[in-house]
Amino acid sequence: MKKRLLVLFLVLGVISFSTSCYIYEYEKKDGKVIFSQSIVPGGHTIKTNQVKKADLKTFEVLDKSEKVARDKKNFYYMGKLVKGIDGETVEVVNVETKNPDMGKKIVDGIEVTVRLSTAAHCFKPYITEVRDKNGNHLIMDIQSGMYELVE
Repeated sequence: MKKRLLVLFLVLGVISFSTSCYIYEYEKKDGKVIFSQSIVPGGHTIKTNQVKKADLKTFEVLDKSEKVARDKKNFYYMGKLVKGIDGETVEVVNVETKNPDMGKKIVDGIEVTVRLSTAAHCFKPYITEVRDKNGNHLIMDIQSGMYELVE
């Protein structure tokens, strides 16, 4: 009986984990800009930080994934200021609209679309490239540490 319960909880845990998403959100609250990360909307927040140098009046989120934002001076990625990208002149160059976790696979001679890892309902179009007065910048370069991030 204990073994069956353990297996049941393990299966339910895997199912709930595989259908969960990370939710990113910028919020203007009490005269500050706050960035938070949670697993479900309105659920327990995993991480929250104040975007310290953000200008409240000109702050705007640039994509639906809520990872990228700017104000009149700075550019932000996941709540952190990105050094080397000018907020005033930055513009979106490319947005990924296809879910990278969806792919094609041949099954019994038939091409089918399959989910490779995360839940399909988690996908939101996201920015992959921006341009400012200094040139083009790839978001993957920010993710890989090629730009300095300031809290």
